[in-house]
Order: sequence, then C-alpha cells, then structure tokens
Amino acid sequence: MKNTPVLFALLLQFIASIAVADGDLVVSGAWIRAAPPNAPVLAGYMTIENHSRTSKSLVGAASPAFGDVTIHRTEHTDGVARMTHLPSIDIAAGGKLVLQPDGYHLMLMQPKRPLRTGDRVPIELRFADGSRTSALFAVRDRGAAHEDSGSHSDHKSMAHDRPAR
Repeated sequence: MKNTPVLFALLLQFIASIAVADGDLVVSGAWIRAAPPNAPVLAGYMTIENHSRTSKSLVGAASPAFGDVTIHRTEHTDGVARMTHLPSIDIAAGGKLVLQPDGYHLMLMQPKRPLRTGDRVPIELRFADGSRTSALFAVRDRGAAHEDSGSHSDHKSMAHDRPAR
C-alpha cells in the first residue's frame, strides 16, 4: 500500500492528459505556462478539434481560478510583437485550432491564487452556438513539452508593443 499515493498521482496525470470531448469538439494538450507567484497574467494553450459538419466559434472562456479570461493573438510585424484581443476565433468544420505561444492563446488575468508547476486548473470554453466544454489545464514550466523554442512571448514578459526578443 506504500505505492498508493504514487499510483493515485499517476492516475490523476493520466486523466488530465486525456482529451476532453464534448459532442463534436475535442480539447487536448491544455496547459498554462508557469509564472512567478505574483504574476497578474498568465497564458493558456491547447488544441481544439471540430469533428462536426459545421464551423464553431470560440467566443469566450471562464475559470474559477481567474478573475477574467480573454482570447488573444500574438502577431509579429517589423520585429515588433503585438497582442490583439479577439472577440472570437472560428474553427472550420472538420478543422482544428491550435492555441500556442506566439499565436492564439487565452489570456488568464487576475489569478485568485499563485499557481505552481503541476497544478490543474479548470477552464470552461464558450462557443457562439451556446455550447460549452471544460478542460483541465496543467501548469507547466517554461522548458516543458509543447513549448516553443525559446521564445518568451507570454504576457508577463511582453508588453503590447514591445520589440520581439
């Protein structure tokens, strides 16, 4: 029975890594980049697959762990990285949407408590047709899998019109 806590922890990691399916939408690879304890903003990433025959539009998100969650996109123009708030993102029928560093992402503002590597955070995704789906987002270190190759475009280290690093 000494292995019970270890087995339980492994089971929780397995459950969190399974894709979340809600009807025709499948959410996988959901994660949040770890940040210093007092960071006012974090970024969330994931892949959403739309297995339906109609397009879907992600129009918002919410989480009990944050005061506000919005959709953003980072774009690089003439060596300058800019973040733009988006009211929605369309996901084509049969297509997928990848939220990743230096691209589309969830801006997670006003954390209710400091998050540490290994924490799991529920986030509910809201769609224009009224459907909703929830996913557990794993908090990961900067060097963890699914990271980009050394870019530091998270909301803590990048101002809206700061030159790209």
